[in-house]
Amino acid sequence: NDLTGHVPDEIAHLGIIDMIDNKFESIGPAMCQLSEFGCDGVLCANRTCNCWGRQNFDTAGCEPCLFAEFLGSSQCVAATDNQDSSTSSPSLPSLPSSSSS
Repeated sequence: NDLTGHVPDEIAHLGIIDMIDNKFESIGPAMCQLSEFGCDGVLCANRTCNCWGRQNFDTAGCEPCLFAEFLGSSQCVAATDNQDSSTSSPSLPSLPSSSSS
């Protein structure tokens, strides 16, 4: 997708939908209320990223990234040179394992 602009409150009835890696610049407050993590639970803020483009778990928040110009970035990569200017992308969190003893 190459969606741009504002994520309006009018689509909050759809719930949290996959909107990562677009060019959104702002998000409505009703959208932020959909997640226990606020706006980051819908789309990571600009200048942050997460491999899902949003916070899903307590242990997998949106991490600082100077290259993330828009909301919902899933990678920390400079737009001008994807090979030489990348930093490490946030990794998936370690989930608790269930052991049957």
